[in-house]
Amino acid sequence: YGQHYIRQFVSTDISPGGVGKSSLAIGDAIAMVSGKDFLGVKPDGRLRVAYWNGEDPKEELVRRVQAVAKHFVLTADDLRGLFVDTGRRMPIVLAQEDRNGVHIAQPVIDQLIATIRRNSIDVVIIDPFVSSHRVTENDNNAIERVVKQWAQIADATNCAIKIGRAHV
Repeated sequence: YGQHYIRQFVSTDISPGGVGKSSLAIGDAIAMVSGKDFLGVKPDGRLRVAYWNGEDPKEELVRRVQAVAKHFVLTADDLRGLFVDTGRRMPIVLAQEDRNGVHIAQPVIDQLIATIRRNSIDVVIIDPFVSSHRVTENDNNAIERVVKQWAQIADATNCAIKIGRAHV
């Protein structure tokens, strides 16, 4: 979809917080599942998309999806294939850091791979990236390990993974 959702790759949007990365991600997800060009990009077909938000409550995510659906006059069938969850209900933490270094949560990775395969997910959107790990963001080596875990998930499942990242 577009030029930044590519199977077996991790891509990202980086911008200051509060400028609309989450809204764009939800719009992209709905365009991909509906197969409709309402954001200027025509999907090749209908895709199955998992959108995970690590900050907001599920009710807020549902409201955002419903607002987009209402605005573009989409039906429930248009939204079939959209999986939405929140870190408040289902945390995803791929790695943690302590004084002994970075520890990869392999059971979490294995569960993600199994879930993506079981649901035939084409695209996974992680919003925001910082909610998917507990490592120092200023440590390039630690962040590289986390991103490489997402890349391994993308590779193992043949899906595209997009991570949203705020930058000031």
